[in-house]
Order: sequence, then C-alpha cells, then structure tokens
Amino acid sequence: RFTKFAGNPILPQITPGNRDPKVIWHAPSGKWVMALYVEVDKKHVIQFFGSANLKEWSYLSSTEGFYECPDFFELPLEGKAGQSRWILTGASSEYMVGTFDGTTFHPETAKLPGHRGRGFYAAQTFSDIPASDGRRIQIGWFQTATKGMPFNQSMTIPLELRLRETADGPRMTWTPVRELESLRAESRRLN
Repeated sequence: RFTKFAGNPILPQITPGNRDPKVIWHAPSGKWVMALYVEVDKKHVIQFFGSANLKEWSYLSSTEGFYECPDFFELPLEGKAGQSRWILTGASSEYMVGTFDGTTFHPETAKLPGHRGRGFYAAQTFSDIPASDGRRIQIGWFQTATKGMPFNQSMTIPLELRLRETADGPRMTWTPVRELESLRAESRRLN
C-alpha cells in the first residue's frame, strides 16, 4: 500500500515543462542524485540535484544541450582496469562521456551520436542490476507503426551498453543482450 507524501511536490516546478527525473544513488558522495530536463532561456538543459533523503533536494549543477528523458550512469572503460566514466544521455540517444564528482558532470567529449536509425527514443537503463552480473542494459521507445495490433508502438530489444577506448576517445557500443540467443532456432551465414 502506498501513502501519498504530504510534502509533495518534493521539487517544485522550475520552468514550465521541466520533466523526466532520473534518480540514482551516488555512493562516493553518499547521496541521491537527480538528473532533470529543464528548459532555461530557450536552451535545453539537464540540471542535477542532490538529496540525502529523497524528500529534500538542492541544486548541484547543470549541463546544456540535451532534450528531455535524461539518463545518467557509470560504465567501466574496457581495457583500462579500474577506470570508469560517467555517461549522460538525452532522449535522442546522443551522449557525452565524462567524470562526476558528486556535484558536477565534467564532459570529456563533445556530444556524440547514439543510435543512427529512426524510432529509437527516450531510452533508459535498468538500475540495480546485481553486481555479479555487472551489465548496463538499455531499452528504448521504438516509435514504429503497429497496425492491426492492440497497442500503439513498442519497446526495443534490450541492449547491453559498453564503453570502449577508440582512437577518437571513449565511445559507447550497443549489443543485443545475450539472453536473446536462446530464442534463435537456426542461423545462416552470408558472405
């Protein structure tokens, strides 16, 4: 049973249309961190807020250039033992790679393209996948026609995200999750 919190809203409206909070636990700083889309002076901005109790929030910092549906997470940098980077994404799946000190996201890359096809939008990653698994799994909104179906549009297949070092710097990769292999009945290899 849920009881509505008497102190709602926990974060008052900042500007008309601010939306899509993504809340994570940031263990190094010992607080909850929220990434929130806010339009400021006709600029698309992700603002970060911090909280010790999920009820009282204070402004931390902001990053410009992302439109709605932020996601914010850490990925290990493959081939660099013990190194990781933080990823900030927006609804279009564009992303930046950088560091996060518990207050400010420090981008180390320009905004990078994500998915290049059409219809992959507002993707989010699962939180709290067991450490023994260690994967970061993302599902996007698949904006496709679904004629004759009892639903409108769908979700993409789940994708495992990784961060690889390239000659141009760190880049994310998307791979269908390994569990999908159990659905394969036969395969053909074409040259």
